Amino acid sequence: KEKPYLLISTDRDEYFFNETIKINAKSNYENISIKIISPTNDTVYSYFSFNKTFNISVNALFIENGTYTILGNVDSIYNKTYFNFTVNITDNQPPLIYNESISNDVIYTGEEINLSSIVKDDIKVERVIFEILSENNSFNLTAKEVQRNFYLTSFSSDIEGNYTWSRVFAWDLFGNLNISYPNKMFEIIKPAVWILSL
Repeated sequence: KEKPYLLISTDRDEYFFNETIKINAKSNYENISIKIISPTNDTVYSYFSFNKTFNISVNALFIENGTYTILGNVDSIYNKTYFNFTVNITDNQPPLIYNESISNDVIYTGEEINLSSIVKDDIKVERVIFEILSENNSFNLTAKEVQRNFYLTSFSSDIEGNYTWSRVFAWDLFGNLNISYPNKMFEIIKPAVWILSL
């Protein structure tokens, strides 16, 4: 069996916020994986390739200053390289939230209702939560970006009653939080059952 090797390199040794990091990996074996690890040991990016070589570009949207590690693995071996990163911006602006919308105001038990909103940030939206309240409960739903700045999730329940989409929470990359209050109400009812006598 041929002894595996893995070479990892970047186009530079130092980057600033939102710059492009060009990563090159080369091996004599297929199935290369890499991880970018922050100074506090968090994995901030990962990538896998079935090939023996790849070149990728990564946007440096990180929030810690310091030395980052690119750790690569192929077969039974590991290799690593390093780069320095500086957060050279200050961001105090939370995301904008608007155009909250629901797909219906009455649904049957077991059916789904769609909730959507536009969420925008000048750098990057990190997380969006939609909060729904019922008479006895609250539900926090993670909304996903299905189109640019358009966040969507769905909700269903087997419990009849009145529900309110009460709040939208949106965080950006730097932890700035904005909250909106759609206060959109909908009702869940049981479908009618018809009994026919023959």
